Amino acid sequence: MGAMNNNPNNGNEFDANPITSNNEESADNNPMDSVSQSNDIETETITFEEAPYEQSYETTEVPSKKKPNPKFIAGILILIVLLAGSVTAYANRNTLANTIALMTKSPVEYYSSIEKKNINKGIDTFTESYDKYLTLYNDQKTKGVGQDTSVKLTVNPQFTGMIGLNDFKSLEAKITSMTKGDNSKSTIGFSYNEQALVTLNALINSKTGELFASVPELSSAYLLFSLNDLMSYSGEMADGGNYTDYVNDMEALLNNDSLSPDTLNSLLKKYSALLIDHIDNMKLEKNVKITASKSNATYNKLTAELNEEDIFNITTAILNEAKKDDSLKRLFATLNICKEDEYAKLIEDSLARLDKEAKTASSDPVLFNVYVDKTGRIMGREFTTSGKDKTSGGGYTVVSDGSKLSYTIWLKDNGSDLFDFSVDGTNSSSGFTGDGVLKFSGYSAEYSDYTNYSFNITAENAKLINGKGINGKYTISSDLFMGAEIVLDCNANDKQQNMKLQVMYGNMEAGALDITSKESAYEDFTFPGSSDQVIDNDIYSYMGTADFEGFMTHVQDVTGLDINSLLQSYLYGSY
Repeated sequence: MGAMNNNPNNGNEFDANPITSNNEESADNNPMDSVSQSNDIETETITFEEAPYEQSYETTEVPSKKKPNPKFIAGILILIVLLAGSVTAYANRNTLANTIALMTKSPVEYYSSIEKKNINKGIDTFTESYDKYLTLYNDQKTKGVGQDTSVKLTVNPQFTGMIGLNDFKSLEAKITSMTKGDNSKSTIGFSYNEQALVTLNALINSKTGELFASVPELSSAYLLFSLNDLMSYSGEMADGGNYTDYVNDMEALLNNDSLSPDTLNSLLKKYSALLIDHIDNMKLEKNVKITASKSNATYNKLTAELNEEDIFNITTAILNEAKKDDSLKRLFATLNICKEDEYAKLIEDSLARLDKEAKTASSDPVLFNVYVDKTGRIMGREFTTSGKDKTSGGGYTVVSDGSKLSYTIWLKDNGSDLFDFSVDGTNSSSGFTGDGVLKFSGYSAEYSDYTNYSFNITAENAKLINGKGINGKYTISSDLFMGAEIVLDCNANDKQQNMKLQVMYGNMEAGALDITSKESAYEDFTFPGSSDQVIDNDIYSYMGTADFEGFMTHVQDVTGLDINSLLQSYLYGSY
């Protein structure tokens, strides 16, 4: 908008002051205020009132009012209407755009446009989080980061007395972690009734896969473990892989431009669009009523049926595009999936295997439903297959009306309900408040049937805090708890997360677990040196350096428990 003219007489208003004629003389200079006549004999003064004169009727001309221009008024009215219409259109721009899209696009084109819009929005959010993680990772590598965590268990004396722990008040673990580069250190200090009980130190070099552990109250020596061996024993790593390879691959990935946030964003959008563009048999059904928990809504329903050939064509198109994708080639090489000169053959082998499987495999068609509201938001999805009159699949539906929100998430297997989570509530600046029911089934080999479980969940002011923590109070109840409730109270800010987990019987707290986690200043640490005793993966040699009797005495003094009797009872049973 241009600058406003503050002149009151800008041409739209007349001057309220009278306009003076150029011929009019000022009254201060009027020669007719008095007239003097004289002669030789006698002088006579004649006043203005007595003097004969002709009265002048000349007056100042006042301009006449102009009539408003009808075209000008019409223009103003049109401008007002256009402005009002544009404001309304902007407020309802999503609804208007969606209506136009429905009118001008085929069902396939309409689905493609709204699906890409919704998915791209999610991809942008995901890659923003990935970018923040990279920043945190780089800080960890270069500056170092610290974390303090406390976990404290308290139990109502009425319950501790039942199991013979009359003097028990609390058991607490305080964990201090420091990480910089490839090195990290964690110290876990356990206390019983606020008295120090035992300490565990663990130092890890992720580059070499070495773990140094010590318990100062037991021995001054360190016990050295191989993380590769530990992960292999636990079955956590895939066949042929090890911990150090995994760490090195991830470090190469995060330190390399092969998967920058921009690259990740571009790859996700490229291949999701490729998948969407190959769904070409979409049908549109308008004004379909759906249910989410206890709420109903009317949406437009898009439906596609994907058979074996469709899935084959989609996968083939993605692999053919990937074959010429240099970004993926560099990424695969960085992750040691293959070398760059092996990349093309890897894709060709995948295509050949896919072609072979497509000739022999057969499966039921997948029915794919998408529900879209009047603004173009996707409010539900369903994937189902039907075989022998039994449905398998999953999906979700959402109903949003102002601050009110309802949603349902479900899974089925051969006609049996595996999982169902339905919630109703309201959103506010403080978070989400509502209640829901969680149901799931587990197959029992003993009964050769599914066993059903149900939990009632309420949430009060549930909210994510900058992606770092959660706020809110959550209550879980079930017939399985025999009258008890589990209450989780959360409070978070940018630097700290507090959580309290309570087991409640009515208004009585049976027990509680308090958890606090916060960022702390980084402090340097050192690994065991040449003067320290390090025992390589030999627990028996380590125990030979331990003052086991002194340690047990210390534990007994702190807890007041007869540790020897407890151990014998645990190892050999009580008689």
